[in-house]
Amino acid sequence: MRGYEKPEFGKIAFTCPYCGVFSQIKWHEDKVLNINNFYTDELFVGYCFAQCVSCEGVMCFSYELVNAYQDEYGEPIEEFKSVMLFPKQGAIPPIEGMPEKIKEIYREASLVLQDSPRASCVLLRLALEELIEYLRDNISEYSALKKEDKLFLKIESVLKIGNFQPKQKEILQKAMDSVRLVGNQSVHPSGFNINDNVQIANILFEMINFIVEAVIVKSGGEIEKKIAQLKNAIGKPKT
Repeated sequence: MRGYEKPEFGKIAFTCPYCGVFSQIKWHEDKVLNINNFYTDELFVGYCFAQCVSCEGVMCFSYELVNAYQDEYGEPIEEFKSVMLFPKQGAIPPIEGMPEKIKEIYREASLVLQDSPRASCVLLRLALEELIEYLRDNISEYSALKKEDKLFLKIESVLKIGNFQPKQKEILQKAMDSVRLVGNQSVHPSGFNINDNVQIANILFEMINFIVEAVIVKSGGEIEKKIAQLKNAIGKPKT
């Protein structure tokens, strides 16, 4: 089964936000709001419709030409900035096996992703806290977890009690700390400004899926690359 492919302007196939199927996409240009000369710096904005071949669901994208130039052979190159206007684009789906209570918070975070990435990050931090509570109350392996006030202490307890291989434990700690720290920074005025950076929030959704997979589904995954991407996306936080 093919994994999730984010809907993006111009792709010939991606995961449909309506039916959830990886499907071919038909594109229909609807209206150009302002067309100007290709080689000037003037504005070029339009919108178009995309239709899922599987379920015939219709999506609308706005797009803006942000750069236009010629390659070394004189062929035109266009670079676009685009936004899916409807349906509202969410995050990757929650992993199979995610507890329902955690899934509800995950979906709430997904619903506000486009409007407020910062709110998504705060909700995902909450999802991590609730996941640890779920482990203590529902999985015998974690029944000895104490009710700690601080999230970093809860994380330490999970890592200490859980039966993880050294490498998996190291990566899991990085993933949990990433969700915790970015969630913390998102609620502090002195933190980095996340509200214009959907990429950071999207990576945290992947982190939550990985964490659930590691502590409940019990299978590994490649997450170090995502941690590196998160560091690059955040840059140096404000102190």
